Amino acid sequence: MSLPIADIATHLYVLGATRSGKTNLLLRLISLLSDKESQSAFPCSIILIDPHGDAALNLAEIIQGWQNLLLFDPEYTSFSFNPLELYLKPMSNSERALLILNQVSELVTILVDVLNTDPSQTPRMQWIYRGALYYLYSFCDEPTFLDLYYLMSDMVRLPKEDMAAMFRRADVAEEVTNRTIEAISTLERNAFTGVLNRIFNFVMPSESITTRTFCSRRSTLPFSKTLEPGFITIFRLSRANLPNDFREVITNTLVLKVYFLVQQRAREIEEKGLSPSFRKQVFLFIDEF
Repeated sequence: MSLPIADIATHLYVLGATRSGKTNLLLRLISLLSDKESQSAFPCSIILIDPHGDAALNLAEIIQGWQNLLLFDPEYTSFSFNPLELYLKPMSNSERALLILNQVSELVTILVDVLNTDPSQTPRMQWIYRGALYYLYSFCDEPTFLDLYYLMSDMVRLPKEDMAAMFRRADVAEEVTNRTIEAISTLERNAFTGVLNRIFNFVMPSESITTRTFCSRRSTLPFSKTLEPGFITIFRLSRANLPNDFREVITNTLVLKVYFLVQQRAREIEEKGLSPSFRKQVFLFIDEF
């Protein structure tokens, strides 16, 4: 049985029992797509996110000597990736507002899913994260988890009147301000403390892998190259050596980053009046999805 590239170019899920060959199939697909003959007929870029760590090593062996290979492992490679940084650089205030709206919505979902300690408090935490992010983006395009930690620490201790005044001075929308203050006022202290403790793990101690990766304002990962045909980018996130929260946040936000970059590229091609053929495929593989 053959699997046409056109089928792979949409969405492909590989399901199966443990040790049934799912990872090997993904690696085989990557190997075929990266073959020189395939690249000549179907130029594309390939990204593998490996939240466990084993598949990345196997792929590195398979494509050993590949000229355009980028391999990132927070344990061994020093790089920064700010999950809260605005992923695109808009040209106008209206574009920036739309970008913030889309990004906040996605980040709130990720933060609640990964960091929430009490599912019953999810609706309140959604508004707290939403209000905090809108507040941070009113000052800069590159807030970090350290900024988020300090702000949420203030949110839990300041009188709600002071918090409301602070949000309004930052021109946060009135509905968002009111819902955020209401959520803080009705949230159980233990739930808020649990979330703060998990964010704290991202920002302290200062020499930790999580702090080094997440708390720089500008990301140093060469994302422009990850979209170039012929490049293979591997993100190895070993579950044996990296905190689970860290792996979950970086995996989710890397996917989000790639999505926004592809959208930006499509918009730029359209604005320049170029043919849609200038858009080359980006294959994103995630092991243990």
